[in-house]
Amino acid sequence: MLKRTIYIGSGSYLRSKNRQLIIENKESGEHSSVPFDDIGVLELDNPQILLNNSLLKNLGQENIVILSCDEFHNPASITYPIVGNTLQTKKFISQVNSKKTLRNSLWQSIIKAKINNQDALLRQKNINVLNERSKRVLSGDPKNIEAQAASAYWKNIFDIEGFTRARTGIYPNNMLNYTYSIIRSLCTRSLVGAGLHPSLGIFHKNQYNPFCLADDLMESFRPFADKLVDSIYKKYDPKEDLHREIKRELLEVSYLDTQIEGQTRPLMIAIQRSSESLAKSFEKQKNLILTPCL
Repeated sequence: MLKRTIYIGSGSYLRSKNRQLIIENKESGEHSSVPFDDIGVLELDNPQILLNNSLLKNLGQENIVILSCDEFHNPASITYPIVGNTLQTKKFISQVNSKKTLRNSLWQSIIKAKINNQDALLRQKNINVLNERSKRVLSGDPKNIEAQAASAYWKNIFDIEGFTRARTGIYPNNMLNYTYSIIRSLCTRSLVGAGLHPSLGIFHKNQYNPFCLADDLMESFRPFADKLVDSIYKKYDPKEDLHREIKRELLEVSYLDTQIEGQTRPLMIAIQRSSESLAKSFEKQKNLILTPCL
């Protein structure tokens, strides 16, 4: 089922009633409601948003991820359910016991898909610099073809002289950061729903990162964020903060058309299918992962 990302950017009281999120605006007193069944991600972007533990519990039980933003309107934390699948313990065990050869094979598939999607996006702009580089990706990507492709990709994706991809880099890096955070939260939610632990990565292994597996899974989906940012960044002043209108457009990344399993599906659904196939890969100890095509 296609879920929504609910953005709240004004001071509000949040509570739950009859399996619905109730939103009361602090200033106007206006009330609105959204059924839990419709929500995938809840984004909180105002320091004057108040909610209680009962709502937090209910959101967790409904497998709804909470994305909290800092004073600069950038995502600062992700809150996700502890239990997202009835067979979670069994799936955790298969994930933990996965062989290195399987993890290397899964990473190879993810990176090949990522580079293919980067290449497809550049070719839409009549730029051919990646030269089917994905074919050179070996199991585990020991030659780091991903980084080599990225170097050529970022020099050409935006019509901005001297652009480099960096979290604190020049515009529109802030748009990329925000859109990636949405994809990361969708990956986290889907992985938990598939019974996997988002901390136990295939390739990413930073001990301080609780979302290593989400960071692995999202790699092949990043070019969809790049495509969306490329389509809108020229509309806005680079000196502007990520205000509500910009975020409204970037949130559309969840619904972008994505090719997976030979069908066109919204990106959110494609992430779910990819997560489920990853869980099946661990269960069968065989590379069965589904990756998206741009």
